[in-house]
Amino acid sequence: MMDWGTELWDQFESIDKHHSHGIDFSEKYAKFVKERCSIELEYGMKLRKLAKSFQPKKRDEDRSMFSLHKAFQSQLSEINDIAGQHELVAEEMLSNVSKVCQNVCNDLRIEKKKLYQDGRHLQSVLEQHERTLEQTKKKFEKEWKECERAQGYFEKLDTDGNVTKADVEKAKHTWQAKKDSVEHCKTDYGATLQQFNTDQEAHYSTEMPKVFQAYKDANERRILKNKELMVEFAKIDSKVKPIIQKCLDGMEQAANAIDSKLDSQLVIEKLKSGFLPPGPKEFEDYSSPQQHRQHPEEGSDNFNRNSINLSKQPNRKSGLSWLFGAKKAPESANYSHLPPEQRKKKLQKIIDSLKGDLNKEEDGRKGMMKMQEVYRANPALGDPNSLEPQIKISTNKIEKLQSDLQQHEAWYAEASGSVQSSPAHSMSQRALPEKPVVTTAPLASEPAKSASVQKKQSLQKEQSFGDDFDEEPEPIGTCVALYDFEATSEGALSMKAGETFTVLEADNGDGWTRAMKNDLDGYVPTSYIEVTFFT
Repeated sequence: MMDWGTELWDQFESIDKHHSHGIDFSEKYAKFVKERCSIELEYGMKLRKLAKSFQPKKRDEDRSMFSLHKAFQSQLSEINDIAGQHELVAEEMLSNVSKVCQNVCNDLRIEKKKLYQDGRHLQSVLEQHERTLEQTKKKFEKEWKECERAQGYFEKLDTDGNVTKADVEKAKHTWQAKKDSVEHCKTDYGATLQQFNTDQEAHYSTEMPKVFQAYKDANERRILKNKELMVEFAKIDSKVKPIIQKCLDGMEQAANAIDSKLDSQLVIEKLKSGFLPPGPKEFEDYSSPQQHRQHPEEGSDNFNRNSINLSKQPNRKSGLSWLFGAKKAPESANYSHLPPEQRKKKLQKIIDSLKGDLNKEEDGRKGMMKMQEVYRANPALGDPNSLEPQIKISTNKIEKLQSDLQQHEAWYAEASGSVQSSPAHSMSQRALPEKPVVTTAPLASEPAKSASVQKKQSLQKEQSFGDDFDEEPEPIGTCVALYDFEATSEGALSMKAGETFTVLEADNGDGWTRAMKNDLDGYVPTSYIEVTFFT
């Protein structure tokens, strides 16, 4: 097996640079995972926002009974769950991959710095030994050259007969001194060379290979850690795939549960008024003298019944109609303004809610009474009289709930009776809810109004000033009358088949649509018109 210390003995700087590039790559991978987490988190947030924006509004809650609406609601719920899985992926990738990778890179950089310092120290020590060797070598060379010059000078004087013996002896003595110095420098140079060779051998065979091996271990450790993090990156994604698939299966199951026939039946239950269909009209023979005599009176009666009182015109908008905003007709507590079937549904919903509140309150009172008995049996646990105020409050609440429940049950029985005993008269004369919009003349033979209607009219008179400042509604569409309709109640608007009206307010579930024609507006039966809304 090849070894970095043997094969790359002279590539210390290159090895350090390679290791630095490896750490840079790991940091780049950590950044990649972090940006992937940002994408997953943003995607999850946008999915949640999407699901929230399409949640049904409060005014559409009554439509949630249909299977199609339930399926869509289920899809929104599953989308919300899928968003949660993407957020979970982002969180786990950030903590288990990106941050771990960044921490590993930080540790590797600290280790790399120490390894580089160790390698550079060993190289500087070897270089210092080499400089010492060069110095001893140069000194030996210098002394040898000076010794040769001293020897030549001595030999020259020794052969010269004109030179005194003292000069020759002096030159000889200098030459001998240089020879001794050369031998000493030679010995130092040999010892220094031997030490250098020993140090160099240790440097390249023992000390630097240790540094290279540390570089190799750090590099392999980094690669293995990156491998683990890449595997974890894939596993985090794969763990949520079955959950997301389960959400998608739930969407499919909810879509398959859509039942068109059931939805059609629910439309009947939701919109059924409870009135009987109109019976056949009697033939009126105007050629009969007796009928002719009765006709003027009836005609006057019909004229009074169907004519519009233009003198009041409460819905003719005055100049300051925008100031106080539009007023809605007050609703009675017993929902008598609604058709019988819708009234029954409203009352039944309130009855169920009251029963639930009553059962909860009774259970709470029973619990407090049991606790009171325990306190009486063992006074050390508490004072039984301390619970009396709470029991009294609970009893008062129960009595109030029972009273409200009896009242609503009585109204429910009244509504049930009105469904069974409703007369078979024309749709134009049904006891539909009244809305104080357009004033018509009262019927000559109309019986005394109920207390609730009288109370409503008194409120209308008191609010007549506010009606003058009603905000004029914006048209939202047009409608065409399919049948004739004669206004027999206050707030209704007469119409003939084929007439076109401007729609001011859509049907809000009570069977009436607010329309306007020739500056007069009122309510017409929704089932008598065909509406086209503006897009």
